Amino acid sequence: ALATAQGASLPQHAGRRYSVLGMRPVGVFHPKIVLQLGRNKARLTVASANMTASGVAGNLEVVGTVEASEEDPRFAPVLRQALDYLAPLVNVSPAGAKQWTWALAKSLWMQRAGAAESATDAQGRTIAFLSDKTAGNIASNFVRLVGSPRVNRLVVVSPYWDNDLGALRSLAQRLGATEVCVVLNPSSQLFPAHAVRAND
Repeated sequence: ALATAQGASLPQHAGRRYSVLGMRPVGVFHPKIVLQLGRNKARLTVASANMTASGVAGNLEVVGTVEASEEDPRFAPVLRQALDYLAPLVNVSPAGAKQWTWALAKSLWMQRAGAAESATDAQGRTIAFLSDKTAGNIASNFVRLVGSPRVNRLVVVSPYWDNDLGALRSLAQRLGATEVCVVLNPSSQLFPAHAVRAND
């Protein structure tokens, strides 16, 4: 962000240590995914943060991080699922394909991991990477993974909402949530308060 924002000097490592690739998506496309691959460990971060100086280093954001390594590969299938999701997005140009091949060559252990949408940690909690590339939609797969018993309290953090709160109501209903807590920034006034019903 610093290299491109100031404009005083051109980035010295563009195309060598990193590449910036354009996208021409069909429909909605707004993922915030960082996948770091190493020789014997990797990290997947899925966040609400945009790739800007304020998003990465300034704003209050929601971030989930999952790590895996050769020594502890429990979550490697989830990272591999993310890897497979990103592959066709990065390999859209010779520059992207070059960087992708370079990264994979240095993380052979990750290439050997089989992809899976979810894995379970030592406490029995499910970790999952859900995308529009899996069967069904993200919400349906989320509800399926939550399973039963029904949810007592659903806590939702989001900067954007549909005008009639239909998505929030649908999710709460499908999870059987008896209580819904919405975390808001009152100064932004983006929540459609007019859509809240008396019996909500």
